[in-house]
Order: sequence, then C-alpha cells, then structure tokens
Amino acid sequence: MNKRNPKISKVMDTLMLAICLLALHVACAAKIQQPHIVFMIVDDLGWSDVSFHGSKQIPTPNIDAIARDGIILNNYYVAPTCSPSRGSLMTGKYPLRLGFQHEVIVANSPWGLPLEEKILPQYMKSLNYVTRGVGKWHLGFFKEEYLPMKRGFDSFFGYWNGVEDYFTHFSDTTDMSGLDLHDGYENIWDFNGTYGTELFTTKAKEVIYKHNPNKPLFLYIGQQAPHTGNFAKPLQVPDKYVKPLIGIPDEGMVSALDHSVGEIFDALEKSKMLDNTIFVFTTDNGGAVEGTDGSFGSNFP
Repeated sequence: MNKRNPKISKVMDTLMLAICLLALHVACAAKIQQPHIVFMIVDDLGWSDVSFHGSKQIPTPNIDAIARDGIILNNYYVAPTCSPSRGSLMTGKYPLRLGFQHEVIVANSPWGLPLEEKILPQYMKSLNYVTRGVGKWHLGFFKEEYLPMKRGFDSFFGYWNGVEDYFTHFSDTTDMSGLDLHDGYENIWDFNGTYGTELFTTKAKEVIYKHNPNKPLFLYIGQQAPHTGNFAKPLQVPDKYVKPLIGIPDEGMVSALDHSVGEIFDALEKSKMLDNTIFVFTTDNGGAVEGTDGSFGSNFP
C-alpha cells in the first residue's frame, strides 16, 4: 500500500495545513481573502550557488531578499534527481512509494506519476484556487492522462521532458530529438531564440497580470535554470548575464534566475497581490557533484 511518510512530507503537510486552516478561517470570516501562492521550484541549484549562504561568487540579491524577509527551511532532504524529488513534492510521499526510486522520466518513458495520486494542484483546486503552471513538468507525458492539464492545472505553458535547449526549446537525446514547448496541448514554435529562463518568467508575469486578484491564485513556476541545456552545449546563457561575472557561464545562469525572482516580485507588487502572497522558493535537488550533467545532484553544502 502507498502510505504517506511523515518525514518526507513535512514541507507538503505544513503548506497544506496552513492552507486548510486559512480556508476554514475564510469560511468563518468572509472578509479575509485566501492568500495567493507562488511556488517556484528551480532545477539543480547548489547550496553554494546563492550568496545568502555565504558564497561570494554569484550575487543573488533577489533570492537573498526572500531569505532575509522570510523563513529558511534548511533541514529537509530530497531525492537527488528531478522526477523522484518532484513526485515527492507533489504527493508528500517517498519516491519508493511512487515507483520513482530508480530513475528519472526520459522522452520515451512509458510511465509517470501514478494517476491514483492526488497531487498539489488538485488539492489547490479543491480549495477554490485558480491553478496555473509554467516551466518544467517532468512527471510523465506518454499518455494524455499524465499531462499537467489533467492533473489539476487550469493552464500550463512549458516543457514536459526533463531537459531541453534554452534557446531552441528542442529536447535532444542520444536517440531522439524534437520540440518540447507547449501551451496546454498545443506545440509552440514561436519562441526559437528566446532564452528559457526569460521566457518562463515572462509567461509567469502574464499569468499574474491577467489574474483577478480577488480570486486566490496558485502559480507553480518550474524554472529551467540552472540545469544544463542540451548535451552539445550544456551551459547556455545570454552574454548580458555572463559579462558581470568575469565570463563564467554557469554563474551567469544563476544570475539570470535571480533576475527572474526579482521580476516575479515586481509583477506581484504592480498587480497589488504581493501583500497577500505566500512565495515559496526551492530547488528540486542540489547541483551536480562533478562536471555539468550525468551525476546525481548533491545535497552537501
């Protein structure tokens, strides 16, 4: 039987408990509005990739501001790869309970996050939230039932596989290649040359600007950065992010990510939603132990 494990589901349970308590409070006091929730999960960000942990290599002022003004949860551990970690986040269960203990989902994987699992956006829908997703999915796409629009999201713009080129948005593997950029069920060809981190930031901002602030919003942002791009050119970032960092591309990728955080906060403020928003920033797992790809993400500081 699949049973929830209280240790791995601490973060999920805490978030859901807070939301449920707030929802009950709203039922008793109609004047109190449910908070908007923006959940940004980034990809393979290492412990020392942010300056609030003491690193002097990459300035991350916007991420640092979240840490300064918020609550830092630094005693939680996750699976070291994408799909297992994201599956646990969505369900609050160990990857073992989900069949995710062995490997990540790849382009030709005939499996995904089990359909019998009720996942985070579905919980949010049950609390009358508008649910929007932007960015990386990576929880199954071999059948329509596994797509994010069938798992609780009102809309989803992004890519379904685990890795893609930051500029062409093609997913190139050893045995197949193809466009992996979708708006709902539609393939999107219009953004060749648009940097992935900036594209998903723009789409997240569009969600915020178009949203009616009187309705509670759950916005899930699965940022691509700083995961590697395609194997032929793994470190991909526009020059404007690299030049201030003495030409180091992997540091530029984190800098672009930090700019994304700042832009999302600006959009929330301009939409008069910031004061009633819970913003969660996390990484799916740590950075690569060595090289740029092919190794498990490390949780070691």
